[in-house]
Amino acid sequence: MTDLHAAIDAGDLPPRLAALAELIGLPAMLRLVEARGGTRVYVPDVASADHWLARLIGLPAMEQLVAEHSRDYIELDRAAAALRAARDRKIVADNAAGTSTATLALENGLTQRQVFNILARTGGPVADQRDLFQQSR
Repeated sequence: MTDLHAAIDAGDLPPRLAALAELIGLPAMLRLVEARGGTRVYVPDVASADHWLARLIGLPAMEQLVAEHSRDYIELDRAAAALRAARDRKIVADNAAGTSTATLALENGLTQRQVFNILARTGGPVADQRDLFQQSR
């Protein structure tokens, strides 16, 4: 999913996650959402390297989280719409670069029909089909 991280647009994130990304950084926030999205997470009052949060997002990010939310619960949205929008942008870009719709479907756990629908909805190119009247040599 790391390739997808590059396609995330902070403007697509719910306000709580956008604020969290500003605090701890987008990559750390995305790792946290992937691991615990849709739940509440307790932030301890001390940042320690052996805590699961530090292992997940890194000690510097956890220290920032503790400084801001010590002894508090933070609500983590799933960010499904933002992740879906990033996936769709990546599909369009990869298809424009020549990746077939079948390959994109397999890589993203979608059907080929879903990939066609994403490309049609976003106005992306589809290069899978030859022109019906094109002469082959």
